[in-house]
Amino acid sequence: MQAALQVQECESHEIRKTGKHSLLVLASLPFSWCRQNGQKEPNDCIQPTLAPARAADAGVSETKGEKDMSNLFNEYDEIKVYAEDLHYALCDLCEKDDEINYLYLGSQILFSDLIENPRLLIIGSNPGPGYFNDTRRRVEEFEPLGCLQYMDRDRQGRFLWGIRNQYAIAETTRRCFEDADLIDILENSVVKTNLFYPATRNGELSKLIDCARSYGIDINENISRSEDLILAINPDVILVEGSFARDNLPGLQIDRSISTKDTQRGRYKGIPTIAYARWQRSDARNPEELTYTLKEVFDAC
Repeated sequence: MQAALQVQECESHEIRKTGKHSLLVLASLPFSWCRQNGQKEPNDCIQPTLAPARAADAGVSETKGEKDMSNLFNEYDEIKVYAEDLHYALCDLCEKDDEINYLYLGSQILFSDLIENPRLLIIGSNPGPGYFNDTRRRVEEFEPLGCLQYMDRDRQGRFLWGIRNQYAIAETTRRCFEDADLIDILENSVVKTNLFYPATRNGELSKLIDCARSYGIDINENISRSEDLILAINPDVILVEGSFARDNLPGLQIDRSISTKDTQRGRYKGIPTIAYARWQRSDARNPEELTYTLKEVFDAC
């Protein structure tokens, strides 16, 4: 087993059996990964976003759009409870199992705001080790952010994420959307999440799943929760990052006649979907082909 790391542990909690919570704040104040001493600091990109007042509370009838938004928020609230319960259960296991203590780096659901019917939904495999590497703390982020993390900037207007901090996928994504004249989508109409919420180092999610299973915890249940969130968000287009997420997303149908080795096209529950291969260092294997496919798919929507 791996030697136990000296990290700040989260508190031990009982797994809660509660039902829905009341989700009042849809986006927390900035979740900047360039913070010191593990403290959250505001940045120019992220602003607090409050849930709109319910029409029923004002004594008027809800429109279809308001009801749909309410359904999305309720769905997210249930997923949030699931993700927190799983997090606390894994934290408890970290106290008794050195290997899980090494493998598990926290949990995060969203890397963007929560938007209904966005132009784009980005789905990765699971959160990586970035926050842990910066702070030596496990990430605990269960609220939406104020904007897509890939577009997060410092106070000088420079992007926080890219090649320089080994987060190449952010830089590649920005470049592909810029080249396809679609950068406004990343700025204004995108949701980013992952198929699994637990964070690990690259390539170690399967190890964590196996270790947790030996204690009766099935992390694979996370997939069905992610499917519920996808359908509640209902995007125009889905972008799947990497083969692991592609291969583990149930119901994804790839059209081989218009797909290549590096860039696959198809549909997930009727939603146009692009899945692309990544190098081990995380960026797209064929960014030029991805750019062309993005433009073609969005032009058809």
